[in-house]
Amino acid sequence: MFRAIAAALVLFFALPNCASLRAQSIYGQIAGTVTDQKGGVVAGAKVKVTDQNTKAVRDVETNEAGDFRVPNLGAGIYTITISAPGFADAERKDVELLARQEMRLDTTLQVASAAGQVVEVKGTEVIVSESNTLSDSRSGEQISDLALNFRATDNPISRRSRSTA
Repeated sequence: MFRAIAAALVLFFALPNCASLRAQSIYGQIAGTVTDQKGGVVAGAKVKVTDQNTKAVRDVETNEAGDFRVPNLGAGIYTITISAPGFADAERKDVELLARQEMRLDTTLQVASAAGQVVEVKGTEVIVSESNTLSDSRSGEQISDLALNFRATDNPISRRSRSTA
């Protein structure tokens, strides 16, 4: 009987904490919509996401609405190449993805005029709109540059507050 109650208490207190563990992910995702020059969606376009450091490649296709999503990407610098029959390949280089970032990269494909043409997409803004949560990532250097709280024992303000409490 005691073991059953102890097990129930462990489950009661442990399960709510499991939900918070999922929020500690280090992975981000890249999502977007692929359209043509007139705004029509491009279904079945091939999206290739390449990590520039590890050379790891993830391939996905756009759905019938022209949308794609590449989840569980580690933080890093990526090259995204989008191709579809009848269109010139679109390539975005040096796309920086941070941990837990949900990046949106909408892309417009140009009609191919010559075989093998690649259009490098530059200067387009990255839109972060996939989530209604607020988050921020900092590098180790940025964290080291943060001001520290007053920890010294010779701080007169901290002594005064302790003595009046």
